[in-house]
Order: sequence, then C-alpha cells, then structure tokens
Amino acid sequence: MSNIFTYKIYYYLILILTCYNASLLVANLYEPSPKPPMLCLTMENKGVLPRNFRTTYDPFAITISLEKKPTRLGLDELNASGSAQFSEKSFLEILKTLPINTFNLVIVDLREESHGFINGNAVTWRGENDWGNMYKSDEEILSDESQRLETALYS
Repeated sequence: MSNIFTYKIYYYLILILTCYNASLLVANLYEPSPKPPMLCLTMENKGVLPRNFRTTYDPFAITISLEKKPTRLGLDELNASGSAQFSEKSFLEILKTLPINTFNLVIVDLREESHGFINGNAVTWRGENDWGNMYKSDEEILSDESQRLETALYS
C-alpha cells in the first residue's frame, strides 16, 4: 500500500471522527428545556386570511429598487401559497382564494412544535427555542400532540 493512499485513509478517518465528535458535542449543548411547553393561541377561529398569506399569483412585493427584477416565469402555474398558521375558518378563506381543485390540495406543515386545533382555534405548545419535540420520533410527537389536545379540550 502506498504512503499517499495510507495518509488519505487516515485523513478521512480523522475527518469522520472529528465530525462525529462535533455532532455529539452540539447535541449535548442543545438539550431540551426541562420547563414544560406553554399552550398558546396561534390564531383565533375567524374567517380571515392568516398572517403573511401569499400565493405564487401575487405580484412581487419589492420595496427596494433593483437593477434587474426577478422573473415571474412559471409562478402562475405553480399553484402554491404560504402563510402563518391558519385556523379552521381561515382555512376556508384560503380555499376561496386558490384557483385550483381542492381535491388535489397538499398541505405541507413545517412547524416543529406540537400544535393543533381546539374548537377551530389554532394552538401551539411553545417551549424554549421550540425544542419541545427534540429527540422524539414521529410516533412520540403525534402521540404527545394528541394527548395534549385531548387534555386541553376536556379540561
């Protein structure tokens, strides 16, 4: 085995071990808070569009002057929207604005903290840094979320 090949192997092993140790260090620095998350009202159940609602049909909201404006090419066919958390009634308002068949609607939920609906109101269990679900499996998160919603609804 050549010396260069041996050095490359050692280099990659050291790199892998360094990255692994760094990931363990970062994981230990960011332990979830021992304080329980607090139940918060995210959006009252009203028939209004949620905060920051926008679609790919909307014109760009550019507040600064740009030499070269971004293109809208393809955005009208994208059929996408985004917003803050919606309530049940505000979801119906969203559906009214979308010129698509709602049978083909896909909702992508990117929120990390436990959340749901209580009597149509959008609620969230906010913890420190939104780390309430850190190190939990999908099954654990869904079970915890269901239990929290049921407890809040019936207590």
